[in-house]
Amino acid sequence: MVAWPELRPSLRRWVLGRPEKPVDPTAGPVQRLAWQLRRLREHAGNPSYRLLARRAHYSASTLADAAKGGRLPSLEVTLGYVQACGGDPAEWRARWKTMLVGPTPSSATRRVIRWPRPSASTASCHARWSGATPGRARWPSSGP
Repeated sequence: MVAWPELRPSLRRWVLGRPEKPVDPTAGPVQRLAWQLRRLREHAGNPSYRLLARRAHYSASTLADAAKGGRLPSLEVTLGYVQACGGDPAEWRARWKTMLVGPTPSSATRRVIRWPRPSASTASCHARWSGATPGRARWPSSGP
């Protein structure tokens, strides 16, 4: 392999960057959207992120982050990515919004978390720490 500075300027544009890390589409909705964006890019001929950045008017790093799957890209970035790849913005807008809302859990899967009431030992511990009696707030003394 020839080092970067030794390449002729006409060949430098053909040097590829690092390959993207794989994204598991079953890991969650954000990862599934990133996976779908990557498939769209592949169907568009796998253009570079620099070319996509010129088409979408977003930076290459912003578009690469959208397809990384770490966090949800904004709707505007998603639509810019889609339009730069030749996709249908209306379809992807609906896809993004349904992904954002997600399925609603049924009443059988909902859980109510009830916090336990403080016990008498918790109240007495608080009183010893703060110097106050339970039910009364008092600032601790600031000096000796």
